[in-house]
Amino acid sequence: IFSAQASPGDEVQRYSVSWDVPYVFNTKYTFGVTGLYGDHSFDDWFESRYGGELRLGRQWTPRFSTTANFGLYNVNIKEPSVSFVPDLTSALGKHDMYTLGLTATYDTRNHPFTPSAGYLLKGTIEQVLGSYQFPRASIDARYYKTLRKRFDGSGRWVLGLYSRAGWTGDDTPIYE
Repeated sequence: IFSAQASPGDEVQRYSVSWDVPYVFNTKYTFGVTGLYGDHSFDDWFESRYGGELRLGRQWTPRFSTTANFGLYNVNIKEPSVSFVPDLTSALGKHDMYTLGLTATYDTRNHPFTPSAGYLLKGTIEQVLGSYQFPRASIDARYYKTLRKRFDGSGRWVLGLYSRAGWTGDDTPIYE
């Protein structure tokens, strides 16, 4: 699965390329790699970020999988305006981030790209190392249900609900 995304803009721009192999050599193992670059102009500072991620995973059952990831990122915070944002002065400059994480996914959706039924639950825990050290965790939940469709199966009305919650440790820098 190859994906390239480009979102150019004046205030925010993001570019990423990823490649994922769901069944490496006809096994239950997965492999993925992603590269990214982005700039974001906040009200109080300018952030530039680039890096990449390597993922290795395993499909345990048709519905349950786990993935380990390693990320390497560089974040540059510059051009602060005159403001009273706490912790901005200590965040100025270049920062290296290394992430080690584990994701568990339970997926009952009927299609990975255009689902019309089922749900997905995904939980991730990570440890961030580098200029700052802190843990983070997140959980994603998605639910899909077909509300109406034509007798031939086309023209579907699909209800999709999505929720995400996250937590980071006390030493998390302002740019994260």
